[in-house]
Amino acid sequence: LFMDIARNNYRSILWFIVLFLIFIYVGVFVKVSLCRYANFNYNDWDLAIYNQTFRSLISGRSFISLIGVHFLQNHMEITPAVLIAPMYALFPHPITLLAIQSLMLALAAIPLFLIARKLLSEAWGLAFVIIYLIYPAVGYTNLNEFHPESFLPFMQFFLLYFFIKNDFRKFAIFNFLCLLSKENMCLVLIMLGIYALFK
Repeated sequence: LFMDIARNNYRSILWFIVLFLIFIYVGVFVKVSLCRYANFNYNDWDLAIYNQTFRSLISGRSFISLIGVHFLQNHMEITPAVLIAPMYALFPHPITLLAIQSLMLALAAIPLFLIARKLLSEAWGLAFVIIYLIYPAVGYTNLNEFHPESFLPFMQFFLLYFFIKNDFRKFAIFNFLCLLSKENMCLVLIMLGIYALFK
């Protein structure tokens, strides 16, 4: 009984640490993104394009005048659009997109923790979360304009987690969400299918 209580307390503490690290990451990167935005440090096209895209979508239009095409002629990003548009409708501003990007990249640490905990141990799960959150490529992605691909680590980690758990229904759901996130995601999922065939 005491061992079960201790184990449950240990798991609760680990989850608290994981959520606290996610909170810190979001706070830091939202602050840095706001500073970059306030100092005119976003000087590429992507933040402007996606800001206009979501402003058009919530107004019932799909044409993006900055690049002269309709929404789905640029990239096939249905899943992020469906998830982002309601939040953008409440706060229609480029800062909303930057905050969502930081949040989604940080939340990917949760399925990563679940994967590492299942395959290795809970302590390794925490280690992987820390490594992921301080990984320079994640930070660079977070601060490099806005891209709907920031949703992909969250969805792909959950996809892999449900594959490992042999939960086909949830695996299929995340498979479908990933396919509707970007036109090149089918290549990643084909490779996962080949891996699954041998597994």
